[in-house]
Parts: sequence; C-alpha cells; structure tokens
Amino acid sequence: ETKQKYNLNLDQLKESHLSFFSKEDLHRLNTFGFLVYDNFLNDSDFIQQLLQEAETFFNDGKLKTAVMSDSFQDTSLRGDSILWLYHSRLPTQSPLRKLLHQIDALRLELNSCCNFSSVSTSSQLARYPANGGHYIRHLDADPFSDTEEEDRIITILFYLNKDWKKEDG
Repeated sequence: ETKQKYNLNLDQLKESHLSFFSKEDLHRLNTFGFLVYDNFLNDSDFIQQLLQEAETFFNDGKLKTAVMSDSFQDTSLRGDSILWLYHSRLPTQSPLRKLLHQIDALRLELNSCCNFSSVSTSSQLARYPANGGHYIRHLDADPFSDTEEEDRIITILFYLNKDWKKEDG
C-alpha cells in the first residue's frame, strides 16, 4: 500500500471545480508527492515571449550569481544566475508577470481543492550555463521559521530551453 503524501479527500472533489488539474493529476500528487505537468504552458508564442523577456533580463545584467546561504558559493553545486520576480516590479504586459499570475491561480486552486493553505508564492528566474549547469533538488525551508506553514509546499519548474529534446536530459 502506498502512503498518501497530502491526505487529500479526492472522493468529494468535483472535477468541475478544477481549472488546471484533473482528479487523476491530484491522485498522482497525493500518492507520489510530486506531479509532472507536461505542456502546462501550451502556447508556443507565449513561451517564446517568456524566453525573450528572460534573455533580456540576463543580457541587461539583472540576473546575479546564485549563492547558497550567507554568500557561500560552490559552483559545482550551483552555477546558475538568478533574479527574484515580483508582480509589482514587472510591467503590466510582461509575459513573466502573466506567468506569475498563472502560478498564483494554480496555488489558489490547490488551496481550494486540497487544503494546502499556501499564503503566497515566490518566483525566481534562473539561468543555468550550457556547460553542465543543472538544478539540484533541495529544500529551501526558512531556517528562522517557527512553523511549517511558512515553509515551501510546492516547487514549480519551467524550462524555457530552445530546441530542447527529451534525450537532452
């Protein structure tokens, strides 16, 4: 028997209340603790706009070398450049701002149907170098937090790689 991760009561969930997920998606999330949602951004023009905006931020020097904590840097573990994204700091018509709104709507749906109780989102644009840069799964719980409610509940990764193929890894 597989232990359920989030103790969701999916029997009472009405499919009509879901915009992003199916009951099967939520069942997989509940069972395995993660969900791969291929083609969440199923709009190639929008994806191209996101990529162009991300590249502009990088070319303008807005992304900074990522550090682990207290300015500790180990490029064998983390060689990316990052920029924290905030709705209020992005232009109204920004593709990244539109993506942040979609992520927030996704969070609200999970709160509504799954009792996740997430109160906010934080978003980061990261660029990994082509010479083997990669994401390493990790926990970012706030070391100063007194409660689990302030810890991250969900991590969402979007890859905007040009011409990426499954065999690229």
